[in-house]
Amino acid sequence: MSKLFKQFSFVAIFVFTIGFLFESNIFDVLAQNKTTLNQKQAVEIAEKFVAVNGYTETPVSRNAKLYFEEGENVSNLKNILAARLGSIGSRAVIEFVKELEGQSFWSVQFLFRKEKIEGGFLLGREVRMSLEGSKVWLNPKAIPVWEDKVLICIDDGDGEKPQKPL
Repeated sequence: MSKLFKQFSFVAIFVFTIGFLFESNIFDVLAQNKTTLNQKQAVEIAEKFVAVNGYTETPVSRNAKLYFEEGENVSNLKNILAARLGSIGSRAVIEFVKELEGQSFWSVQFLFRKEKIEGGFLLGREVRMSLEGSKVWLNPKAIPVWEDKVLICIDDGDGEKPQKPL
């Protein structure tokens, strides 16, 4: 009986140990499942976000769960959607990982549909999202879209056009 008990104990401990190792590996795999989005994925999420929330030419679906900006009142939904409709382009113009106050996130920028210029830069809106895409929000302020600097062409007679700034 003692030999049978020892064998049973050995098998139980072995199975428990293997089960524990397997279980901890599953948690590691699940934890690693929160992977950083690639550039294409970030753009797709941002473009869908601006469309679903009524910022593009596409009207909002009645079933959409809307993102409300700071200061927007749900009771004034009709006016909010009217102001948003067609305010920015539906395609992202620049996207990159940005760091602000120690937090990294995707910055996906869209130009205003009606050209607005400030300090030689075209203005637009910035969709921000966590690196894995679980949180998406809109920067409340208009931003200069750095890749789209407006250049004033002054011909100094040498025939060369100014180049886009770096």
